[in-house]
Amino acid sequence: NTNTPAIAIQGEGYNISQTALNSLKERYKNIYILLDNDAKGLFNGQRLASITGFKNIILPEFPGGKDISDYYFYLKNKNIFKSNMLDLIQN
Repeated sequence: NTNTPAIAIQGEGYNISQTALNSLKERYKNIYILLDNDAKGLFNGQRLASITGFKNIILPEFPGGKDISDYYFYLKNKNIFKSNMLDLIQN
């Protein structure tokens, strides 16, 4: 929805292998972490950012969810979603 390439790790508590980390750094100028906005996701997003040097972005709090797909469903508007996500990346 934002024309931003994305990958997913297996879960919030997982690390990224050094091989994958090196490959991502070679291929992309800006790399972001976006995990759930619950306590576990916030903690592990910050932890992963400190290990990788990637920028951790955090979804705003919203009723009824904690992850990016919940956020999209909550907004019910692709253009607002795209604008909000791009604002998170740029700030």
